[in-house]
Amino acid sequence: MSNESTMTEKFNILKKAKAFIAKREADFNSLIQEQHGTGLTKDFGQELTAFLNELMKNNFVKPHHLIDGNRLTSAFLDVAKHGLSLVKESGMMFSYVTMSKEGFHIFSSYNGLIRLAVLSESIKVTTASTVHANDDKFRVFTREDGTQAVEHEFGLAALREGRGEIVGAFCATEFSNGVKTSSIVDLREIYQIRAMADSTYWDNFFMQMACKTAVRKEAKNWVRFGTNTRLLAGLLDHEQELSATEFPNNPVNKKAKQATAEKAEPAEKQEQAPQARKRRSMSALGKQA
Repeated sequence: MSNESTMTEKFNILKKAKAFIAKREADFNSLIQEQHGTGLTKDFGQELTAFLNELMKNNFVKPHHLIDGNRLTSAFLDVAKHGLSLVKESGMMFSYVTMSKEGFHIFSSYNGLIRLAVLSESIKVTTASTVHANDDKFRVFTREDGTQAVEHEFGLAALREGRGEIVGAFCATEFSNGVKTSSIVDLREIYQIRAMADSTYWDNFFMQMACKTAVRKEAKNWVRFGTNTRLLAGLLDHEQELSATEFPNNPVNKKAKQATAEKAEPAEKQEQAPQARKRRSMSALGKQA
């Protein structure tokens, strides 16, 4: 098959996918209204274009590839349901699409989580960064109120000479009521998460995923101390449910998957087992004669 015919077939698949999703435009718009101004989602047309571009860019659409329209639409609706956006702003990515045997899934980027947190209005500012071996300063200390604080600096010298290897990541938050919190992950924790994940995003965007590890840890404080964080809490629950997809090598997820398989196995064996041939009684045989 030539490259031209391959591209034509891909576009035909996307055209069908677009037509299928378009039937749910009203549902998508209804989910945007439920965000009450606390979400990132753009209008239906912009998000659909970005969604289809993600499918094409990540090579999720292949010749002779049959796409489950219902699963595809469900993933697209999740964008609006959880207040995310696939439309980039100044090159900044707020969410991304993954594909597994179970279908398509939407995950937030660390910037997406941070932007949602700020839109809740209970959070004044929050920031996240990786920490490198050659950074000028990285200090963790405890405030008088018992909360953990971080001081982090790197100047032109570090940028010019190179910041060195990543040694950790952190996320710090100041709430509108003055409460300040922070969460830190060291290199060991980052690599533990990386080892459990099955995502090319870790290979291609290691720094961003390291930041997300710290942000997800800090997000628990956002929900705990913040208000108007319904969307954020729902997104965190959603990604926790998808953890089996994002972290298939997690021992907890492996155990759950094994238990599900073992539970299904006896039923499958019973269905596949040859049925014992029923013996006819002498009276029945006599009647046939």
